[in-house]
Amino acid sequence: MKTRKRQVLLIVISILGSILFPILLLQLFHIWFAEFYTKGFLTGLGHLLVCGLMIVLNIVISQILIQNQYNKDKEKLIINLIILIIVSIILQISLSFMIENPFIDPPLPNF
Repeated sequence: MKTRKRQVLLIVISILGSILFPILLLQLFHIWFAEFYTKGFLTGLGHLLVCGLMIVLNIVISQILIQNQYNKDKEKLIINLIILIIVSIILQISLSFMIENPFIDPPLPNF
């Protein structure tokens, strides 16, 4: 019974982490590049799209990892979850820069 409670706790923590890390990174983008979001038309929508994509990917992949590896090797599971977090942070930053580069001024709409 205790192992089931630990697994549920690990699942809840991984879901919260999967939601909080991309949102935290998005907020850091809003702090670091505050001037970028005041220019242009609907700037930051690409960053929101990447954030939502990373939330879904993190939840799905972390749940698959937990279900497959919980009973096999718990130390390796924690290492794999840490690797997943690092890879998702790097992927979110690189996708955010590729979709909307905050170092280049966004084009203004022509109405």
